[in-house]
Amino acid sequence: MKKIYFLLVLAGLTFSTSYAQITSIALVGEASGGWPGDPGNPGPTDVHQLTSTDGGVVWTLASVTLTTATATGGVKFRSNNSWASTNWGAAAFPSGTATVNGANINCTAGTYSVTFNTSNLAYVFTPIASVFPTIAIVGSATAQGWPEDPQVDTEQLSTSDGITYRSNVIALTIGGLKFRQNNNWSVSWGGTTFPSGPQVGNSENIVVTTPGNYRVVFNRTTGAYTFNFPTISIVGEAVGGWPGDPGTIDTHQLTTADGENYTINNLVVTTATTGGGAKFRQDNAWSVNWGNEAFPSATLSNGANIVTVAGTYNVLFNRITGAYNFNSTLNNTQFAKVKTVVYPNPTSNSWNFSTSNEIKSIKIIDISGKLIHSTAAKSIDASSFTSGIYFAQVQTESAIETIKLIKQ
Repeated sequence: MKKIYFLLVLAGLTFSTSYAQITSIALVGEASGGWPGDPGNPGPTDVHQLTSTDGGVVWTLASVTLTTATATGGVKFRSNNSWASTNWGAAAFPSGTATVNGANINCTAGTYSVTFNTSNLAYVFTPIASVFPTIAIVGSATAQGWPEDPQVDTEQLSTSDGITYRSNVIALTIGGLKFRQNNNWSVSWGGTTFPSGPQVGNSENIVVTTPGNYRVVFNRTTGAYTFNFPTISIVGEAVGGWPGDPGTIDTHQLTTADGENYTINNLVVTTATTGGGAKFRQDNAWSVNWGNEAFPSATLSNGANIVTVAGTYNVLFNRITGAYNFNSTLNNTQFAKVKTVVYPNPTSNSWNFSTSNEIKSIKIIDISGKLIHSTAAKSIDASSFTSGIYFAQVQTESAIETIKLIKQ
């Protein structure tokens, strides 16, 4: 009897000690304004902190505005403002049972109160009326175009304080845009410079001069705004070593002109060992990363380390699709384009593809990174697609090319 009592006491002490180690829990992720280390959640303390009134079992957050999860976005719970501590997630939304190191939660846009139970790992996102004004980006530079009111603007930004608003990655084309409040023109903001600047009245359109996939930060009090691209680096034992987190800037940064296609040239790579190889990651953090066992190329990410082979390579990476190519610098055809022509583009019916090489496959990917159609045919019926921006990943025997498509 004493032995049983002792074991029960020991179990109780273990339970208490386990939760005593959790000093804080926060909601983090691209859909809540940024993963840890992003501009929207720069740290060291995560922005969206939950609170507990029962000693650390049930944790709550009164209000948080979320955007819709992208392919590599969503949100997770993490403790102690650190990935070295425990984090939880699961794909289900608005409620589910989390697992340690689980999947990102596939949230949808809205304002929610949040409850998370560390005992049974149940979580619930409950929709509530937003206590802050909504802010969205509208204009010819966006897929939705200028508003045809009344409407709910598509490119809604998220906020935790009603002052600073942030976006998931938004695809922009050359054209004009503005920020506007509460899905109408009563309050709006413009500017005269891009990619950043102060508000200059509400009559001037901000003119996007370089198309690409941007993140956005907007201050509703001052009207200041910034558009920038996520950073992508390649890390791993095969390229000089795995990152020494936290707070380090990865050595091998790729360059981009559009926030979609990233490159690095003359990269020295060694042959992968067990547990070695390489991966791509975003913003010098593990929150978003890509890999695949395949080498020297792959069309999609499956999360595994890339099993590299020694050599010097020019590397091409597509952040939307996760496709990559390691092209040996000894190969005179490195980075050869497929030389694809698409017509009509934009279209309301079909896209026709004409190439200088035989097409092996065409994958159509939406702006969230989701594969929605795959074929080897040179004509694709787009009549059932929702209006907006898509990407065609065209693969031939010698190369892969990604082309931006517009469905009217």
